[in-house]
Amino acid sequence: MIPDRSKSWLRIGIDAAVVVGLLLVIIQIRQNTKAVIAANSTAVTDQSLLFFQAGLDNQVTSRAIQKYADGETLSRLERSQLARLNYLNFRTFENAFLQFQRGYYPANEWQRYRVIIQRILTTDSLASTELDRMRGVGFTPEFERELDRIKKGQ
Repeated sequence: MIPDRSKSWLRIGIDAAVVVGLLLVIIQIRQNTKAVIAANSTAVTDQSLLFFQAGLDNQVTSRAIQKYADGETLSRLERSQLARLNYLNFRTFENAFLQFQRGYYPANEWQRYRVIIQRILTTDSLASTELDRMRGVGFTPEFERELDRIKKGQ
């Protein structure tokens, strides 16, 4: 027979193990919830991108990229295709930013995207113009504020 004092310590140990087990379950549920939210956010972005990709003609776009790089005048179709491509790229950047903001994306990876965005905005006037045209309708307010910070070099 186990003495009463030993029973008390045993009960305390068991109770502590139950509490620790519950905490671990709660932590796992929170992590799973974050993962599901991140996956859903990415899935919504992917569906949005598929819609815009459907109207993207790779041949026209590749010719337009070369013509733009050579300083040649673009047709309306070529300009439209480049605008669509830029929008697709910036929607991908926006998704990465939102995932970073929610803590699902590493800071160093987001910093790499910031460098790419800054390079695009400072060297590609067409992309910058199209991006400004999409303000208020194409992106979340949080991402637009982040773009403003990137433009200012912050």
